[in-house]
Formats: sequence, structure tokens, C-alpha cells
Amino acid sequence: MNAKPLYYIALGDSITAGKGVPEGAAYPNVLFRHLRHSPDCLLENLAISGLTSGELLTLVRNRFAQRLAPANCITLSIGGNDLLRRLITGHRNPYSYVRAVQQLWPTAATLMAEIRRHAPSARVFVLGFYNPYPASWRGFRTTEWLIRRLNWEYAARVAGPCVEFINLQEILPRASQGWLCDGVHPTVAGHRRIAGALFDAYRKTLPEELGSGRLIPSAYRGPRGVKPKSAS
Repeated sequence: MNAKPLYYIALGDSITAGKGVPEGAAYPNVLFRHLRHSPDCLLENLAISGLTSGELLTLVRNRFAQRLAPANCITLSIGGNDLLRRLITGHRNPYSYVRAVQQLWPTAATLMAEIRRHAPSARVFVLGFYNPYPASWRGFRTTEWLIRRLNWEYAARVAGPCVEFINLQEILPRASQGWLCDGVHPTVAGHRRIAGALFDAYRKTLPEELGSGRLIPSAYRGPRGVKPKSAS
């Protein structure tokens, strides 16, 4: 059976937009090159640097609504700026982080419901969070624990039919040690690793569309914690 043409929409912030890497090196582009099986396949990267979950929700409800309708594959990476903005503007308040997280969850759930409303048959892959701090930082272990809890809660909030959560804490372990180009955003190697994990997840959820054998093998290989390759 021939696979249906892929209509892939990437939603997110600067990570999805590919900040810090050459054009075409961001994970949506890499993933699309892996999954493209006919000239009719299409990628729309709608990511905007600096976007928060609330801002993306507004876009999905309005500007992106019609563009989402034909999608059969959607990736979503959002939430980092929600936490970052609150921590920066409210750094003197010890509860700023807690409030930011409490506000993120209902927004994430509503965002997923809106995506489902506009693209009910699409497979949706939600990217979680990774730890950008160096292992030498005194708060590294605490941050690891917090991000682990964040990912667990995030996965529960967006769970549903045809939805898979990708835990970036596992995909980019100790992200500061070679996976990040500027202390925040993934390197070329980091984007390849994310794309490979998404490819593996896509292949598991849609096996009936892989009969042609024309898909490129995954870029995500090796045990968790494997050393990153050079970004060059």
C-alpha cells in the first residue's frame, strides 16, 4: 500500500525555528528529509522565536487554524519561554517558578485540544524539556529532578489518542556537554538526534505507511548518554 503524502507542520519557538544552526539543519527539516517519500509531501515550519504557550494558543485558534486542517503529522515544542520569562521578570520571588509551571499546564492542555480540533487525524509528537545547565553547576542535580518532574507532568497533560511525548531529557542527556551551541539551543548534532528520536516514534505509530522501504534510517542511535558528535 502506498503511503499518503506527508503534510508535516512544526509548531514551536526558537528551538523548532533552528536558532543557532544553519538553514535546513533544524530538526523539522532533518525529520522531513527522513520521512519524505514523494514530491507531494510538504513541510511547514510555523515556529517563531520567543513564542510562549499562550501566544501559540492564540495563533492556533486564529492564524494557524486553516493551515493545521490538512496536517497528518505535527510536532510541538513549546513552554521553555513561559518558564524563562517568569524566572527573569520575577527572579526575586521564590514562587515565580511554581506559578509559571501552574500556568503552563492548563495552557498546554488547551493548546493540545485546539490542535486536535483543527487537525483531528494528525499524529502529534510533543517535545519535552532538557537541562541546559552544566553538570558542574551546584544546582544541576536539583534541576535534573525538576525537569524530570516537568516532563512527567507535561506528558500526562497532553496525553491522548495519536499523541506521543518525546522526553528530551533522555534524548539530550547533560545537554550542556556538546549538544548546545549557545548554552540554550541545540547544535546541528543535537537537532539530528531530536529528529532521529522523532523518526523512531513516527515509525512505531505508523507502521502501515512504511511498506515502500524508501525512508532513510534513523539518525538517533546508541544508548542513552552517548557522547555527541561534532556539530561541524
